[in-house]
Amino acid sequence: MKSIVFDKYGSIENLYIEEGEKPEPKEDEVRLKVYAAALNPKDLEMIRGDFKSRLNTGFFRPGKRTPGIDVAGMVDAMGPEAIGCKWGQEVYADLSNYGYGGFAEYVCVPKSAIALKPKNLSYVESAAVPMAATTALQGLLNWGEMLSYRSAMIIGAGGGVGHFAVQIAKHYGLNVTAVTRKKNSEIVKAIGADHVISYDEIDFSQRAKRFELIFDTTTRRPAGRYLRLLTRDGRYVACAYSRSAYLLSPFGGILNNRKIVSFDAQPNTDDLATIRKLIERGSIYPRIDRSFALEDTSEALKYLSEGKSCGKVVIEIAN
Repeated sequence: MKSIVFDKYGSIENLYIEEGEKPEPKEDEVRLKVYAAALNPKDLEMIRGDFKSRLNTGFFRPGKRTPGIDVAGMVDAMGPEAIGCKWGQEVYADLSNYGYGGFAEYVCVPKSAIALKPKNLSYVESAAVPMAATTALQGLLNWGEMLSYRSAMIIGAGGGVGHFAVQIAKHYGLNVTAVTRKKNSEIVKAIGADHVISYDEIDFSQRAKRFELIFDTTTRRPAGRYLRLLTRDGRYVACAYSRSAYLLSPFGGILNNRKIVSFDAQPNTDDLATIRKLIERGSIYPRIDRSFALEDTSEALKYLSEGKSCGKVVIEIAN
């Protein structure tokens, strides 16, 4: 089988294609024939060898050599303890807690990592969903407590997480103001945003318009600047690492009961099941910016690193 691997941290240029044998599933694992895999910023962090990433993938050199978190494919083989799984099941998975490995024709994962993919999506579309949609759902529902609010600002609304966040917030009845690049404005309106503004139009001195919930997928600006845009009991939630949000989070009471949260999403098959239902009902859907062949993974990662995509970037591994 073909897989994308690297032997030292640093650059995307270190990636290359390796030919090898299909992996064999352990007792509680299934083997997936991978049809598509989506790119995420964490793949870039793994390849660069960011400190937090090294704690999971090998500190001095990569012990886990194949990136790839989000996959969609078919169950191809099972271990004897993978009860409830069957050959031919169409599934998707978030592999961030299971060693990555999605940029390959086959990957073995615990049965607990997989969930049935949405019936109305292709494999390419399904691969775009797991990490990004789960992050949006957990950030808005669990950390943002959006059911208590009526208005939200989504920062980075054109990105992988952001475009799901707009749709999820609208599904739950919030009035959504989306912040994105000017070129993405019409796309973001089309997926449901009530109001769209570009990054350079955010007026931090304007207090007439305030939001009960701000969901920041980019953390390009310090969290403290957004406090001026929150209501008295509002909440700011950052899904990308924000040092300022982390430092401010203990001081909610001092900040007029405003809450500041920075979180890391966790793989959760129950959340994937919820997302599948929302997709099958037509409430949300993934937007694919571009797709690449497995052989062009380095080019795809370079494109992702430029931060100009609107929606998700996907690797199409098999037809």
